[in-house]
Amino acid sequence: MLSHLGPQFPPSEHPELLVGLARPDDAAVYAIDDERALVQTLDF
Repeated sequence: MLSHLGPQFPPSEHPELLVGLARPDDAAVYAIDDERALVQTLDF
């Protein structure tokens, strides 16, 4: 659904981002520290 917006945003490297930029991910996992992570999901 939002795939047409992808080319408008340049790729960036974030070592803390464990999951989320690959296709067809609908969630992101961001490492806060060695023991905690933030999980965000998007459902249509």
